Amino acid sequence: MQTVSDTFLTRLQSSATSLVMVVELYSTGAVPTSSGFNPAAAVKRFAPVSGIAFGGAEYQPLITKGGTGDIKRTLRKELSSFSFTLDNSTREIYEFERDVNFEGLICVARLIDRKVSIEFADSVVCFTGRCKPPDTFDKASASVSITVEQILAGTEINVPRRTFAPDDMEGRAVSDYEFEGFRYQARSGTVVYYETVKKRFLLFFSKKKTESRTLQYSSRSDLDSTRAVPLALGRVQMQGIHIAGADTGSSFAGTAAFCDGHEFGIGGYENTRSVTPGVYLIDTNKKRGLKGGANPPDTSDTQTNDDPAWIGAGIYSRTAYMRYSAGGTSPQNDDPLPDVVSVILGVKVPVPDAVGVFGAAAVSDNPVVLARWFINSKYYFNLPAVWFDDAENYTESRYCDHVLVDQANTDVVQLNASESVFAGTGYFNYQSTGAVSPAFWQN
Repeated sequence: MQTVSDTFLTRLQSSATSLVMVVELYSTGAVPTSSGFNPAAAVKRFAPVSGIAFGGAEYQPLITKGGTGDIKRTLRKELSSFSFTLDNSTREIYEFERDVNFEGLICVARLIDRKVSIEFADSVVCFTGRCKPPDTFDKASASVSITVEQILAGTEINVPRRTFAPDDMEGRAVSDYEFEGFRYQARSGTVVYYETVKKRFLLFFSKKKTESRTLQYSSRSDLDSTRAVPLALGRVQMQGIHIAGADTGSSFAGTAAFCDGHEFGIGGYENTRSVTPGVYLIDTNKKRGLKGGANPPDTSDTQTNDDPAWIGAGIYSRTAYMRYSAGGTSPQNDDPLPDVVSVILGVKVPVPDAVGVFGAAAVSDNPVVLARWFINSKYYFNLPAVWFDDAENYTESRYCDHVLVDQANTDVVQLNASESVFAGTGYFNYQSTGAVSPAFWQN
């Protein structure tokens, strides 16, 4: 959000004809300060008329086309953009393109008033973006058109970002601790069980005897290279996807993946269980989707392969998964792998502290916080945090966390006589929302 001075606001609300759109070009690595871009630091400044000065800097009168009507904002599958045309009659623009190059420069389109604009608050930034290569032109061209696009990694990203493919999407080797592929190696073995059998002799007599039986088993997997590694946001119940598992006779043993951990891993697991009738979990070892580490034990930042002998063992960098053993199978049968589920506390993202600074990572179901992470994440739009208006993000995130209280009393609350003495008359119906949690009442 931009704050403007009362003087400038009055000019915007009037029929003033002294408003002009100016253009400032900054180096490719320029980023805004807390007060925005300083025109004095621009490598070039252009205006549609002569005599324009703002922020202690003068503007060259070379814009022949470019105003608010040339800003294109869209929610479609394309980037918002701004275009303007510069006069090349003096060949200055041709020489600038030859020596410096427009492509990649940061462009700021700013609305000012020729009569009153002095400070930054006396202006409005209408568009900020990165210059694309200009239209083909030479020193004899009368003008050149420049298109500026919104600063994002692109319009097409994969969500979720990866699949259960055997290879790492960034080309890491299998020996790399941060390898993010999924390699399945079948495991086989034998199980011995004992069975009591009845044997008959001399036609009329029988006796019982315990005999051993040997069965072979082999592991199986649900991995599919086209299947996406889920992205879990907030709190969500998920079913594990078997990386590998086997019915070893008297019990199941397996490794099940749940979701992607991205930069900071997930918040944790709750209510992990088997939902297959008759099958119950005996033991679990859960990983939080952190980057791969070299040697056990796990740390606050890494996860390791701390049981190489386990079926489906692996580091599985940045994948939240768990090893499990389960009972409820009979030795005589080769039963299908159980369905294991858990309530996943989703991917951790930067959240605001008490004064609105986004820093420490934690689980959040706030839409503003999640949208900010999604645009900022190196795995998605990869827009540096310096480009965000975090003061506004903080304000909007608090609004989203605000509890909605239904005081219309359109629903009837039934209380018996013994309870009404405790409830009294000053109570309200609260709208069902995850924001109303034990922590809410404590605060």
